[in-house]
Amino acid sequence: MAFNALLATEPGSKISTNVVGLNYKYLMAGDVIALVTVFSKLNLFALRTSGHGSTL
Repeated sequence: MAFNALLATEPGSKISTNVVGLNYKYLMAGDVIALVTVFSKLNLFALRTSGHGSTL
């Protein structure tokens, strides 16, 4: 938060905050992708383990 306040006082702060915003968006996208891959792996694992005991 202090970092953002610092950026706001600098000249050309609009560019700096835009860069921070972009980085944040990419971070969020990376988190979503990681969650999806983990979730799909868990689903595959569950399907594999349950597939042995039950016939679908």
